[in-house]
Amino acid sequence: MVVIQDIKSLEYLVDRLAAQVGSPISYQSLAEDVGVSAPTIKRWITTLESIFVIFTVQPWTRRIKGSLLKQPKVYFFDTARIPESLESARFENLVACSLLKHQQFLEDTRGIKGSVHYLRNKQGKEVDFLVVEKNIPTLMVECKLSASDDPNFGAFSSVNPRNRPVLLTRNDGRELSHKTWDLKNAAAWLAKLDA
Repeated sequence: MVVIQDIKSLEYLVDRLAAQVGSPISYQSLAEDVGVSAPTIKRWITTLESIFVIFTVQPWTRRIKGSLLKQPKVYFFDTARIPESLESARFENLVACSLLKHQQFLEDTRGIKGSVHYLRNKQGKEVDFLVVEKNIPTLMVECKLSASDDPNFGAFSSVNPRNRPVLLTRNDGRELSHKTWDLKNAAAWLAKLDA
């Protein structure tokens, strides 16, 4: 059990995390912002996870050593906790919650152990989410408010998910199939997920 005596600093940490939704977090940077040690930040984040305020999404790598060195992303179970001015982050958080709920449903009802990760390479290219079932990548998902530039799916072709990568858009009602990925309306696509 963790005893937290500095509630104001914890509240400030939650505000900082809300402002960084969808970005890899740095424990050291957060520690400097909040005015506590990096191990304290880690403990507080673990505590926030255990009481279902936040959840973390780890980077995908086949090497355990590599995943431990990379920074997680933090998402909130309550999307309203994210400032309205961060419209894109709120949308990404909503998708993260939906994918996590879907994975938990599959595990609870069918015994399919799964997880949600993100992809990022050394060149800084990133895909928001990688859904993994039984340690096998099954789906890449990128989130955008509206379809604009090409998503980074090609940079991760070696991951080779079983399904075509999906670009989810919030403001775009159209659905298109590109050469190697699909454009989908987020509301319609998320509504079809098991959960």
